[in-house]
Amino acid sequence: MIFLYIFILIVSLFCVIYGGNLFVDSSIKLAKRTKIPMIIIGATIVSIATTLPELIVTIISSSSANYELAVGNALGSIIANTALICGLSIAIIPIMIKDGSSMLKYVLVLISFLALSLFSIDCSVSLWEACILFLLFIVFMLVNTLESVYQHKKEKQFSSPDPNKVKFSDETVNKDINNKDVNQTNLTNETSSPVIEKRSDKLYFIIIMFIIGAALIGGGAYGLVQSATEICTIIGLSEQFVGLTIVGLGTSLPELATTIIAIRKKNSALGYGNIIGANIINATLLIGVSGFFANKNGLPLTPLTLYVSVPVMVFVTLIMILPMMIKKRTYRWQGITLLTTFVLYYIYLIVMTCLGYTV
Repeated sequence: MIFLYIFILIVSLFCVIYGGNLFVDSSIKLAKRTKIPMIIIGATIVSIATTLPELIVTIISSSSANYELAVGNALGSIIANTALICGLSIAIIPIMIKDGSSMLKYVLVLISFLALSLFSIDCSVSLWEACILFLLFIVFMLVNTLESVYQHKKEKQFSSPDPNKVKFSDETVNKDINNKDVNQTNLTNETSSPVIEKRSDKLYFIIIMFIIGAALIGGGAYGLVQSATEICTIIGLSEQFVGLTIVGLGTSLPELATTIIAIRKKNSALGYGNIIGANIINATLLIGVSGFFANKNGLPLTPLTLYVSVPVMVFVTLIMILPMMIKKRTYRWQGITLLTTFVLYYIYLIVMTCLGYTV
């Protein structure tokens, strides 16, 4: 019977990841059709989309009172994103941080993790503490949107030529006048010819893909939670262990695949800001949502999670962020330290579980 649940868990992971990609692509296309500016799409839909699998798993887990799985999913994703994915990228290709606009994200992730650490001291996150975390998520989204709009205006201003410095020669003006009729004729021919719309760009197809993507995420997340819970019951593992390992790592696979592709293209810097944003969402939105579903005693945390998993989360984040903030670059020793911490942390989880402790 356990092999059936393992099979369901693997299939569910695939559905969540594939459905997430399908949902994001169709959401962006749908937003384009509704004339929503791409800068807003990038700052909102794309930012949330990176943590969509984790979010759905958290909502289903919390609504089913599987709080340990929800917390383990959030913390496990943060640790996997930072220690494994960023560690791998930095260890292979250290980079210089040329753009200082990410400083706000660095500060926000530190504030979010500090707040989560303080709220976890009593091994629970109360309703009002969950509300504060959710407010931090709102602040992040506003900052992310405003930052994206500012960068867009800055790039547009930089790329636009100064009209006072543009000089036209008589020869250029004459050529423009002579070619005016020809260009007008070509424009008329082009606009009069029918535009063949690809099937994937048609509105009905976009809506269908949107619904299929949402259904795959929801069904996959439900199967993931149920199969993980059954595996825990059969083997005797804690739900938080499965959340920290299998579910947390599994829902981080999209970020891992993106980072590997970025490394191959020698453009690994693109993924850092995305992962930092995903970690903020994991710490604020996911834990906040879990706290909303918890009972009056608050969202429970196991002592070993409080004394080990949360400190590991803070440690790997500081190792990744501080050199970026201070030196404006990354170092290979950072990546090696992060990867080593990830391996040691997983060994710890396995050993403690084998010894019968709840992680």
